[in-house]
Amino acid sequence: MLEFFRTRRGQTSLFLLAACLLVLLPLSIVSYPFSQNRKINLETATFEDVESLGLDAEDARLVVKSLIRARVSERKGVETIGTLIEEQRFEDAKAEARAQAEAQIAAEAEAKEAAIRDELLDVTLLAVRSTKLYPRDFRIRRLETLWVVNSVLQNNDAKQRTIRGVRGTLRITHIMGDHLMDLNLTNAFPEGIAPGAQRDWQPAMQVSDYSDAHSRLVGEEFANLRFEWLPEAVLFSDGTSIGSLE
Repeated sequence: MLEFFRTRRGQTSLFLLAACLLVLLPLSIVSYPFSQNRKINLETATFEDVESLGLDAEDARLVVKSLIRARVSERKGVETIGTLIEEQRFEDAKAEARAQAEAQIAAEAEAKEAAIRDELLDVTLLAVRSTKLYPRDFRIRRLETLWVVNSVLQNNDAKQRTIRGVRGTLRITHIMGDHLMDLNLTNAFPEGIAPGAQRDWQPAMQVSDYSDAHSRLVGEEFANLRFEWLPEAVLFSDGTSIGSLE
């Protein structure tokens, strides 16, 4: 091989190879910018047309997305590849900024809701003492079977405000972890619950004869039930409140 390049013929071949490289290399470098100056019909362009441009994967993706937007908006005419790429980069940047703003708003809202939940749990404490089933009895005008939760609500407000009303959910689960029922509870206390005081509360659920969930709940022994108080709003006698009263 070395002897070949030492000959006149070998030197001539090497010279021709170098000349070809010097010609082809600039062409390969400038061919891509030329593709961006080419125009494409927004109405008739196909994926094959985009592939034929020789763009890199990212720019090809931008062109395709830009063409899709043009079709959806019924935009007509021709446009340069470079313009389509820049337009889609701008649209992608807007979408990314919007997504980040929405994520920030959602995170702030979640943090605010978490702070309210923590405050509500600090203010109210609900302890369930027992449950009792009262079958329907027409003689005393009890038209529905009732399942009553005998509980105590305590006011632990650090600001020493009197509670006038509460709203929340009593989540009931089985001792083995099965979720049984969520009771949505709302109650007003006209006489109020003073700071540090407790008030008996007997929320009741109408039992449906056609609900398997109701049948299982009222059929369980009290020792097998677990109760979790999830307060959503508290109204105080001074007109202030925590959480949403709606």
